[in-house]
Amino acid sequence: MRKVLIFSTAYFPFIGGAEVALKQVTDRISDFEFDMVTARLRKDLKRQEKIGNINVYRVGFGSKIDKLILPILGLFKAVRLNEKNKYCLIYGLLASYGSLGAYFFKILHPRIPLLINLQEGKDLKGRFGAKNIIRRLVIKRANAITVISNYLKEFAEKNSINAKIELIPNGVDLNQFKPSNQESDLRSTLGLKQEDMVVVTHGRLVEKNGPIDLIKAFNILKEKNSNLKLLLVGDGLQRQKIEDLILEYGLKNNVIMAGEIPSENVHRYLEISDISIRPSLTEGLGNSFLEAMAMGLPVIGTLVGGIPDFLKDNETGIACKPGDAQDIADKIELLAQDKELRQRIAENGKNLVLEKYNWNNIAIKLDNFLNTLI
Repeated sequence: MRKVLIFSTAYFPFIGGAEVALKQVTDRISDFEFDMVTARLRKDLKRQEKIGNINVYRVGFGSKIDKLILPILGLFKAVRLNEKNKYCLIYGLLASYGSLGAYFFKILHPRIPLLINLQEGKDLKGRFGAKNIIRRLVIKRANAITVISNYLKEFAEKNSINAKIELIPNGVDLNQFKPSNQESDLRSTLGLKQEDMVVVTHGRLVEKNGPIDLIKAFNILKEKNSNLKLLLVGDGLQRQKIEDLILEYGLKNNVIMAGEIPSENVHRYLEISDISIRPSLTEGLGNSFLEAMAMGLPVIGTLVGGIPDFLKDNETGIACKPGDAQDIADKIELLAQDKELRQRIAENGKNLVLEKYNWNNIAIKLDNFLNTLI
């Protein structure tokens, strides 16, 4: 069996879109064996265990500093593993600290192909800072690059040297993100009335996702439609600022902060909602949109980063302007008042996800691409 060695800065239980995507595709690929070198980050985590189809090897002392020393400790671990397993490919998940270890490994083993996976949507134009320097180093050393959007494909083409580049998007677990059509008591638990229209945003409460702009938009909307409710599912660095603005604007009855929700329960919050929105400032692709679309929700988003790959204004979603609270408010009001528009966009979006963002099809595409590199 051919073996692939993955370098990742973090892995389960530390998850984001990239880590979830990697597990989804590797669980569906049977003609390769996957090992991974990653940072330990926490002392209670095992140094070695199997997660899905990946044998995970954690290095470090079980602290936050582990990601900084991962390029060196990960390199040493990878060299020892390669002596035993003779890898046919090395794979860097995201152009981050883990992939810097892959970069060093590639210098020692130039004949083994290096594949880098790009999913980032932030600071791609910057030239300074650790992440930007690492990104440019590993991209120039890579033999192949997979990207999740045309936005990232254009960046890879400009910055790589003769790398083979393939667009393979992230997808949606259609077994999890599907309407159950069952009665839920979650609305009443959250204090929602039957006549309330729920606008949901799910993801980290960080600047790039535009939660502050959403609060400002609801400050504009509160006098126009008292039955519009904003449901924030997630947590992050801007939580305190959001809570302060809720008090300042008098939005206590208009905004519900659900906090961090286990990923396996997010679909329940989408199912009780009417509209999904994320006024992103940057986005590699935007999995939260795809999850909402799979659940049959009409979505509102900005046309930044990889979002235009799936959001076509007035077809599969409604486009709003980034950083523009008035325009965000106008687009929410537009959908709230037009039931036919909501239904048409929701149906188009769901059909798109079923056709293009199914994990089974995506895994086949990655499997085929890996085979071209061996």
